[in-house]
Amino acid sequence: MRISPLHDPNELKAIGKKIREKRGSLSQQWLAEKVGTSVPVISFIERGLRLVPKKTVPLFSKALKIPENELVPSSSQQIESVKSSIKEIEAEMGIAFRELRTLPEEARVKLIEQYKKLKEEYADDKKSFSAAPKKPEEVAANILKKCGMNKTAPIDLNKIAEIYSMKIEKSNLIDSDGWIVYQMDKKWAAIKYRENLSWGRSRFTIAHEMGHFFLDNLDESEASCSIDDNNTDRERAANEFAAGLLMPEKTIIENIGSNVHGIEDILKMSQMFEVSQTAAAIRLIRLTNVPSAVVVSENGKIKWGFCSNGMYLKVKRAKKLSQKTQASKMGKRGSDGELRDPIETKCDYWFYGKMPGKWLEHSTRLYKNSVLSLIWKS
Repeated sequence: MRISPLHDPNELKAIGKKIREKRGSLSQQWLAEKVGTSVPVISFIERGLRLVPKKTVPLFSKALKIPENELVPSSSQQIESVKSSIKEIEAEMGIAFRELRTLPEEARVKLIEQYKKLKEEYADDKKSFSAAPKKPEEVAANILKKCGMNKTAPIDLNKIAEIYSMKIEKSNLIDSDGWIVYQMDKKWAAIKYRENLSWGRSRFTIAHEMGHFFLDNLDESEASCSIDDNNTDRERAANEFAAGLLMPEKTIIENIGSNVHGIEDILKMSQMFEVSQTAAAIRLIRLTNVPSAVVVSENGKIKWGFCSNGMYLKVKRAKKLSQKTQASKMGKRGSDGELRDPIETKCDYWFYGKMPGKWLEHSTRLYKNSVLSLIWKS
């Protein structure tokens, strides 16, 4: 964890000294393996130059028999309070304070105090501090409820289009996945999608374009875009809307659950909601709290991956697959059409860094040399 100016250096050194003393004659390598980190990290912690990572505090406590509260600086509570205040402000104002996050903690505290004073000053003004705009998934849920489809699957996009006066059609004249044009008063809209898209991708593209319409996040009344473009806030929001519209969280929880069991869950979601396996896998990873990830590899190399909220590691993008992975073996032998059982795998085959515990991999072929893998902590 990063050290903040609010942390007392003497307190950090005292914690590091305590860890060094408790480690005794045992090596830093021993401790690193016990808590699932590296020797350099242990060295920095013992010298008071780094905090004990929050998620590994219980592991340090168990390995060294030190109470957890003695491994966390008292100033961390103040910093957590600052972070909590930032989240509250973001929720109320409906914007992401990227600039605020880059400020020193002292500046954040002052800014938060000023905000609270302004809020109190204008508390009686109904036009001030209005409710934050709803999140994309919440907007999608409201649309489904209004259309009477909050308990159905798959979602009938044509019915939504009919209710909101949208025209949907294929086109061989656009070079992007989808295109939308609409009147700014929202009385009419037209959506086109590329005709050679797969069925699942075309449905996601249509839902993505509907996202622009319902979120009103376009500067103009016309736009074309690709659903793989996650580089702008508006495209990310449209993708989140599409996922929520096509795969409602409540329906997933009721029929599949939020745990990770293997590719069977992905296949079931793909069939139930008529979406691609990739879209279903990403949606499940977004909903679960299980440390897990969905990884797509191509020609024996990791192409991209998404991690769940329970993961604090990064996927080894562009790295060659370990030969011991199911995905690598599948790529070498070709597709035999059989979905094999999950196999035990190693965390560092897929991610930078380590997390303790047993890990499983379940892979299936998407097309040609592309393989979809689920990696999760069992």
